[in-house]
Amino acid sequence: MLDQISRHGQMDLDIQVKGDLEVDEHHTIEDTAIALGEVFAKALGNKLGIERYGFCLPMDDCLAQVAIDFGGRNWLVWETEFKREK
Repeated sequence: MLDQISRHGQMDLDIQVKGDLEVDEHHTIEDTAIALGEVFAKALGNKLGIERYGFCLPMDDCLAQVAIDFGGRNWLVWETEFKREK
């Protein structure tokens, strides 16, 4: 997901994360999304001139959808299957 945001948003992302992955991935993923949202909010400032926009990228054998809401509402939906029990 982060690679796609970087590629299609035409921006460089350098994200380094340390988490308790031996427990589960949930909090690390959530904290990364929160930090990314804070960085976008800081970079955009007062957001004058920004309009709503949606994007959907259908690809072979999969569908990737990313929506970044710069309106100040926080929400993360990440539907995936893990190979571990937690």
